[in-house]
Amino acid sequence: MKKTLFLSMLVFSCFTFGQKVKIKKDKVFVDDKEIYHIENNDFNFILSDIKNNEIVSVLGSTFQVPKTPPIYPNESPYWTRVIYTVRFLKSNKEAITDLSDKDIIKNIYKSGIFDENGNADESKIDLFINKYSNEDLKLKLLK
Repeated sequence: MKKTLFLSMLVFSCFTFGQKVKIKKDKVFVDDKEIYHIENNDFNFILSDIKNNEIVSVLGSTFQVPKTPPIYPNESPYWTRVIYTVRFLKSNKEAITDLSDKDIIKNIYKSGIFDENGNADESKIDLFINKYSNEDLKLKLLK
């Protein structure tokens, strides 16, 4: 009984307190508040602040991972994975991650890197890079 109650409270808190990222008409909303503007192009996008100053460039690269075994007889024997290079434009620092595009945006917002004027806090950029960057992913792209 205690385990069931604990698990139900844990699931409830995750759904209640999780931030929702929505992208509508080149605008990014976090919990129904407009935070950034976005320019999408397949796996690449550029985030701008509310004043349309470009602040982050995100470039996606794909690689294939073999499926073992393939699920259906006539399908591709590979999964396509995306690795993103997140570049902070003013500081020219970058992180390499396999987070989804919405998770990248959510974590940039949650980290509090940019103020409402689009100015970046260098220490928060460094913390973001240390937290979410995975240099081993770079090796997968070079294969």
